[in-house]
Amino acid sequence: VDGCIRDTESIRRMDFPVYSHDVTPAAGTYESPGRVGEPITVGPEDVRIAAGDLLCGDDDGVVCCALSCGKEGDVTQWLEQLVMEAEKIQKREQEVLRHVTEGTPLLSLLGL
Repeated sequence: VDGCIRDTESIRRMDFPVYSHDVTPAAGTYESPGRVGEPITVGPEDVRIAAGDLLCGDDDGVVCCALSCGKEGDVTQWLEQLVMEAEKIQKREQEVLRHVTEGTPLLSLLGL
């Protein structure tokens, strides 16, 4: 939701993932009925999201894998490369965390 939500306790009990900018006790209004299947832009960076894009989210945020960007070739291969890159980053971060828990100062690991 590119805005605020309410009723978060009920949403959590449903185990339904919802991501938003903030939480509010105020009820929304119905200014327009909305549209389905049309591209939208969200967030302070005006990220474009279109039908068919892959959205992945957790407690830290949401990432859009823009399948609509006209990637040439096999989308499966592109996603596999994306996953491999993400796994490399995760492995590096786990290694840094291991060193920090062993007492190595983070600044020395980062070369600062």
